[in-house]
Amino acid sequence: MSDATSGRLDEALAAPDESEIAGRRWFVAIVWLAAAIGLVAHGLDADFDASFLIAVVVFGSLAAWLHLLHRVHAWTATGNDERRVAAMLIGVAGALIALLALDPAHLVFLFGAFTLTFGFAPSLRFAAVASFVVTLIWVGGWIFHALPTGALATPFLVWGTLNMINRVMDRVTAQSIERRALLQEISETRAALAQSERERGVLAERERVAAEIHDTLAQGFTSIVLLTQGTAARIGELDPSSLERTLGLIEETARDNLVSSRRLVENLGPAELDEGSLIDSIEREAVRFTKATGVPATVSTSGEIVALGGTVDVTVLRVAQEALGNARKYARANRVTIELEFEADVVTLSIVDDGVGFDPSTGPTEIAGVTGGRGLPLMSERLEAVGGEIEVTSEVGNGTVVVAAIPIDGPMEMAAADQVAEEHE
Repeated sequence: MSDATSGRLDEALAAPDESEIAGRRWFVAIVWLAAAIGLVAHGLDADFDASFLIAVVVFGSLAAWLHLLHRVHAWTATGNDERRVAAMLIGVAGALIALLALDPAHLVFLFGAFTLTFGFAPSLRFAAVASFVVTLIWVGGWIFHALPTGALATPFLVWGTLNMINRVMDRVTAQSIERRALLQEISETRAALAQSERERGVLAERERVAAEIHDTLAQGFTSIVLLTQGTAARIGELDPSSLERTLGLIEETARDNLVSSRRLVENLGPAELDEGSLIDSIEREAVRFTKATGVPATVSTSGEIVALGGTVDVTVLRVAQEALGNARKYARANRVTIELEFEADVVTLSIVDDGVGFDPSTGPTEIAGVTGGRGLPLMSERLEAVGGEIEVTSEVGNGTVVVAAIPIDGPMEMAAADQVAEEHE
């Protein structure tokens, strides 16, 4: 049991709840029912003489003691205060002694005395001691009125039986309270888990949107910046046809960005995949890359081509776009090759350039006013989400190899990616 549950259990055991307070009010009702029965019997036996009037005064004093001084009719959460309960029961015991001295008919008030004792006792030991005192008063009244002594064992049998019942009820009550505390802890844990899931969902959605923006809008805007900077630097050297082609490419990239932004808002998949298969989409990306940079980018496939499914398709396409974007911004390559290799349970995407390369410990250098940073981590995160892995091999002056291995049906080892990387080294 946790500390929090234990604390709640101790608190629950220390203070009566509403149902227990309501039960104690019924106990008080039993007290006055027993008192009324004893008074009626006493009055009939004594013809309502002076002893009957004394009994009425005793019950009046007991009522004032219980209701005015101890407010037993509206017992609060402090009802388990031993001193307060002891003071209350001392008054009950004194009234019982006085009543039994007046008339044996008031033996019926023992029901009320035992009820108050077991109903308000703060512990089993307290209840056993207090009820034993009541039992001794019962025995004393029995002897005082010279009742048959052969039945003197009855009070002690009653005392033992009541304490056994009280012990069982206390255990049942403790188990019920503990179960209630555990249920409360479970409810609080579920609420905390639900809140955590909501927060994790919000975070995952933010990361998804950030990745989509990086892979689509940011890449497109970077292309526009590079095209604009290149055109501005050579504005005097370009003939009208070349200028028109460059402006057309800028317009095409801007329109693609507009489509991507709309689909991002609508929470749809990549627009590129609406126009054909995954291979068609990668080939279009290669053509766009060649148009923008003048560097030839070729696409090839090997193995038996199979349908990968929406999530894997999107992941492969985004990794290809990111790798081509990095090659465009940083590589200054003369040639880029893209290869898709289909195996039984793994598809491997390889993008190789013969550019300037970079030191993996420092990353690509600053180009077009931005510093390389989120591209490679985003590719890695995308692949991890579908159980895949990525390996980037680069060396200054010797180009870059990006190998992404993605399981078609589940997580896989990186052996396939390692083999492809070795072939390109």
